[in-house]
Amino acid sequence: MLLSHDNRRMNLKIQKSKYYITMALLVALATTAAIAQPEEMKASERASIQQIRDLKNSGKFKEIGAILKATNAKTHSISYSLALPRAASSKAHNLQAIADYLTAAIKCFPKSDQLYLARAEIWLKVDESELAEPDIRQAIALNPRSADAHADLAEFLRNQQKFKEALTEIEKAIEYGGPKDQLYDQKAEMHVQMFQINAAEQAYKEAIKYSDATRVWLPRQHLARMYTTSKRYNEGLAEFRAMGGANPKPEYRIEIATCLIGLGKYKEALVTLNADFPEEFNLNSHRLKKQCFMALKDTTRAKQEDAIIAKLSADF
Repeated sequence: MLLSHDNRRMNLKIQKSKYYITMALLVALATTAAIAQPEEMKASERASIQQIRDLKNSGKFKEIGAILKATNAKTHSISYSLALPRAASSKAHNLQAIADYLTAAIKCFPKSDQLYLARAEIWLKVDESELAEPDIRQAIALNPRSADAHADLAEFLRNQQKFKEALTEIEKAIEYGGPKDQLYDQKAEMHVQMFQINAAEQAYKEAIKYSDATRVWLPRQHLARMYTTSKRYNEGLAEFRAMGGANPKPEYRIEIATCLIGLGKYKEALVTLNADFPEEFNLNSHRLKKQCFMALKDTTRAKQEDAIIAKLSADF
């Protein structure tokens, strides 16, 4: 059967489309293969990493600094160069020495997106955000489908108050297989900062959906607090009560009482606050009690709470 001219043209277009799709997939695979992949560490490298961890656990940061300065990145694997900063890193020690080591490692392995991300993390720890950004963007240039790199860029942009750009990067991190529970939670926080409460609520619910049993409390807590700050006290109360159970932790008691006060249920709030609170929650508990007594026009007990608040504030 002979094909018409139009049908032949249509078949040719379909074949071309298939060809371009195939070529695009091959390019993507080639790009992935070109990215420097960490190889397994040698036994001596694993021993070195364990030695550094032991030194950190013992608080021997000067010894760690000496090891960092003496270690030659040229003689080690990418895996070692990635593990070394993680093993040595602490909040306030040897950060410049770690950055220097990573700079040397990047010269040895310039195709490693992970090394650039590791150095960016160190730059952020020493408040050198202007140095962190190009490292993150270079990691993305090397590996455009790196969920970690897009998530890091999103957090950087968020800290720069560039929320729309940050949301774009979060979406990419989700698309490229990043941890959805964490990323949707980050996305929700950005929507909150943009006062987009409905969008934030939806993102929190996605974070909850993708969280396992050990981590689901975090996005639920964030969602509940958003309800409270948005004066959606009934919804906040339901969430905090569900999380707190029959015997809520002190922090949940504070949140539950806050919701009850918002709903005008002052006596019920006082019952919730009738518990021993650790020091970090003590001041807040008395402030909430004072609010209740003031609302109930019990000036005597409100004054008593005032005196307790004054004493606790002085202690701070």
